Amino acid sequence: VICGLGRKDGVEICADHIRSLDKGGTNTLDNSQTLCTQHNLMRKNYSQTEAGKRYFIRMYKIALKIDDKKMIKFCKEVFNAYNEH
Repeated sequence: VICGLGRKDGVEICADHIRSLDKGGTNTLDNSQTLCTQHNLMRKNYSQTEAGKRYFIRMYKIALKIDDKKMIKFCKEVFNAYNEH
């Protein structure tokens, strides 16, 4: 789970395909994960890499707004890793 929240927190959990069926994914346990409803809807039909980067972009924008220098630095390091790989 991306956010770490679950039913104990009052959050609905969804079963999700890591690689969607229309992109060649399978209905197997190794191609599945659990996501809260919010993250499942944000992810839509993106790959984990695409969805992850979108999530970090969102975190980065929030960090910029509140001037969280530690998170800004962390996100920049993550973006560098995305660019490198």
